[in-house]
Amino acid sequence: MRGEFPVSNKILFLLLIVFLRFLPDQALAQNQVIIERYKQYLTDNIKTEDQKVNTLQTSLNKYGQWPDINYESNANAYWQTGDHLDRVRYLSLAWANPLSTNYHSSELKVVIDRSLDHWLNKRYANSNWWFNEIGVPMLMRDILVLLQDSLANRQFKDAMEVLNQFKVAGTGANLTWSAELGFFYGLLSNNSVLMKNCRKHILNEIKIGTKEGIMPDYSFHQHGARLQIYHYGNAYLRNNIRIAWMLRGTKWAFPDVKIDLLIDLIKNGWQWMSRGIYTVPGTVDRAVSRQGMLKSADMLDLIPLLTQLRPNYAALFRQIKKQQENRGQQLLGYRNFPYSDFSAYHTKNYSFLLKTISERTLETESINGENLKGRLLNAGNQFLLHDGQEYDDLMPFWDWNKLPGITNSASGHLSIIKKEYNGGTGDGTSGISAMDYALGNSGKSITAHKVWISHKNIMLCLIANLMFGEAATDCFTVLDQCRYRGNVNIYEQSKPKEGISHLKNTKWVFHSGFAYIPVYPSVMTLEVKHVKGSWSSINRSASNKILTDTVFLLQLDHLPSKKPQSTGYVIASAKNTAEVNRIVKDPGFQISSNNKKCQSVIFTDGVIFAAFFSPSTQKIGRYNISTNHPCLIVINKEKLFISDPLHKGNEVRLKLNNREIAIKLPADGSTISINI
Repeated sequence: MRGEFPVSNKILFLLLIVFLRFLPDQALAQNQVIIERYKQYLTDNIKTEDQKVNTLQTSLNKYGQWPDINYESNANAYWQTGDHLDRVRYLSLAWANPLSTNYHSSELKVVIDRSLDHWLNKRYANSNWWFNEIGVPMLMRDILVLLQDSLANRQFKDAMEVLNQFKVAGTGANLTWSAELGFFYGLLSNNSVLMKNCRKHILNEIKIGTKEGIMPDYSFHQHGARLQIYHYGNAYLRNNIRIAWMLRGTKWAFPDVKIDLLIDLIKNGWQWMSRGIYTVPGTVDRAVSRQGMLKSADMLDLIPLLTQLRPNYAALFRQIKKQQENRGQQLLGYRNFPYSDFSAYHTKNYSFLLKTISERTLETESINGENLKGRLLNAGNQFLLHDGQEYDDLMPFWDWNKLPGITNSASGHLSIIKKEYNGGTGDGTSGISAMDYALGNSGKSITAHKVWISHKNIMLCLIANLMFGEAATDCFTVLDQCRYRGNVNIYEQSKPKEGISHLKNTKWVFHSGFAYIPVYPSVMTLEVKHVKGSWSSINRSASNKILTDTVFLLQLDHLPSKKPQSTGYVIASAKNTAEVNRIVKDPGFQISSNNKKCQSVIFTDGVIFAAFFSPSTQKIGRYNISTNHPCLIVINKEKLFISDPLHKGNEVRLKLNNREIAIKLPADGSTISINI
């Protein structure tokens, strides 16, 4: 009959109706899976202690406040009022975790409700937008996920209003934070359109660019051209990996290409800028003034998530886990990050990490009362790590005019003057980093050419064309300022007592597995001293409790002169003083030039390192090398590695003995190699 479906079409039509009716239920089920995964992540990674839970439970007053919190605080960096909501989350974790002794405790739930209601009634806010739009909504999101079905309708509605304070905006970590908050708001309100839009924002930010976020060299910038890989980059990486893990297997899952880019950031950036879980100040910028930040390279909790996301990378994750736990083989080799003026050299025994600055990168931030003394951070700061304890939480005790690696004056409050020449190159195993160095203020100045050469278990720093401007006296270069770790040995001298020791014609100083060796006869000053300090001295929002530590500080003292000076030093890993003496007797290299035009070295294995600051011809080993442009080169056997420290993409015409080579260099300062 006309108007009737065939039987087969009727069946298909009925199946389609059933399928369409099932779609909303399936979407809701997937949403709940995501929520439960995040709840699992919270309970697995934030452990609660019964004693702390009991203390918070009993100390809450009848108004729903904790007496030890300053509810009038409006500090921009550490906002004490926000501790209230953090404590509500902590108690909610104890209540929601099936493994907790407080799991679904009715007594604890009463305390949670009272403290949560207090915040929902008061709606505390801060003058720093970040707390209002990101920090507070993040805590409220966690509370909603942990207590979801146990909240009264009024509580759920008010808590969702607080979560809804988010604004999807910004770049890098800020964009990821805010977009994820929007995604969770959509999850909890069944708003798939909002979820779709926020997911799109998150995925679009997982990219390589030159503004902020992941750089082409796999460093990470935020707040302009500032290296922030373990500060904002930490949040960016952690959140994206966790989000990808939560969404896996659902219709919201991340594309593989985005997950692989995050893994590339770990493989080519993250693991290079630390030794194990420990990093150095140049990778966290202003956050160096926060306690515990030099352990922020720790990603052990991400390894299980990564392994589930991309099991084909399991071998890489196991290797990184061993490095993070300081067992097995450490990362080996040299890498320069031209977008961030950062270099890393890793050996079996130690890591050398260097942060410099140029016209292309920004000075360290000092905002929100943080990083109050960091004006000389990034000015050629060098750090040496055996186990990571060398600088960890040492910041309150530092003499900030004597940061490791800088050349400075005791007589003037000098600031960084940024120059164009800055870069590095290497063969992957060893490398050279160089900068045009300058500090100055009110007519006083210090200028120099500096190179750091890393090869064969040593770091050689050469300083050339060192000039002191008008009234810049009492100049020095700091070899190290680290935590005192035991006895100090000095060549042919008695062990120093606590305090300041002036050393003349000393061949070496040995401390905590490192030998410090001047390459020319030098006057040195050694300080071993107990220092008092507080975190509030470098961060207004931090504790003003007076702490003590003992600091080892060693510097080369530069004699006043109107003529350019040349100097330098070696830092080598050594087991004992006998090994130090062997290194001094046979350092394994010869300095070919250390002057205004070129700083170059040849090692006994034939590897050549050279920094050409201007066109010149130099005799280095078996080569007469001429160049028409500034460049950095490494020659290892029959291969040349070269980069442009001016980042202009010049065509360099090299002459190696009688052979002429024209090389178009990358404008981003990255290294290329050619056979010679």
